Amino acid sequence: MEETIDKIVNMLNERKYTLKDIKELEKGELPHLAEPTVKKVVDLLAERKCSEVFEIVEMASWPVDPNTEEMSTWSVEDLQEAVEGFLELNELPYMDKFGVPCDFHPQYEYH
Repeated sequence: MEETIDKIVNMLNERKYTLKDIKELEKGELPHLAEPTVKKVVDLLAERKCSEVFEIVEMASWPVDPNTEEMSTWSVEDLQEAVEGFLELNELPYMDKFGVPCDFHPQYEYH
């Protein structure tokens, strides 16, 4: 298990992922390693504690303009807006916590 964790950490640090790496990790322990983090993030979103999400995960960044090195990242306000917009667009009163059984499969719109 420690070897798997070291491999994941190295991949994350180098930001180099190949399809082969991802498939190999999906077969192994990656789902078990990721689940506690995913659970915590989903539960924080359900509780509308968006600022605490940033204490757990590094939000994605992307180039503002492909011709420059300027990067944009998500802010707490961006995350709050995305969650609220998703709920509003789909007429949902709240988000469920992780692990709540789901017996319907609507076609969601994304904000």
